[in-house]
Amino acid sequence: PGRGLHVHLIQPIYSGGKITAGYQISKLQREAASHGRDRTRQEIIREFTAAYFGALLAGRFVHVAELEETAVQAHLKMARDLVDHGMALRSDLLRAKVHLSEVEARLVTAKNQRRLASANLNRIMGVDQGKAFDLVDTDETLETVALNDLDQLIREARQNRPDFLRLGTMEQSAEKGGQMARSSYLPSHNLVARYDRTDRDFMGQDGEYWTLMAVASMNLFEGLSSKA
Repeated sequence: PGRGLHVHLIQPIYSGGKITAGYQISKLQREAASHGRDRTRQEIIREFTAAYFGALLAGRFVHVAELEETAVQAHLKMARDLVDHGMALRSDLLRAKVHLSEVEARLVTAKNQRRLASANLNRIMGVDQGKAFDLVDTDETLETVALNDLDQLIREARQNRPDFLRLGTMEQSAEKGGQMARSSYLPSHNLVARYDRTDRDFMGQDGEYWTLMAVASMNLFEGLSSKA
């Protein structure tokens, strides 16, 4: 049996902009992915910040509830002393006991909310939800942005928001996709080189020949896929 070696090389010369558009689309999609990563990073920071201050706020609610419980316990002791000395009605003592029960219930609720807020913060940080941390509180006022210049805020959003930038790059990518599709209406030109060798012996040269040619092609009918 004969043996052969076949080498076929194609060098595009002109493709109606299809190759260039495809390369530009890949760059734009990579840029869009980078903006998406920045957006995800910002969302994680926002979620962590909200959870952190939420845990701080829950701790403050517990502190307030504990102070209220201490005050109501003192009031109950005073009411009991007044009843013992005949200076108050037993109904006053009963109202103080009911008030203390309500305060104790609010304290239990506040502690449960603090526990849930701490667990949520630990979840975002990726640590054991039962692990306790000493959260650092602050009384500093955070810098705020004046809301009286909406146009300025919109301009800053267009320049800095990763999700908006990602939409912009995806729009550019879609436009390049349109250019890539329109290239099907144009002819393409390629430089084709071919080398063939067939012989009974592996290194023989009885059937060796080569071809170099320029090829132009154009779609005359392709089921209206280019238009679609």
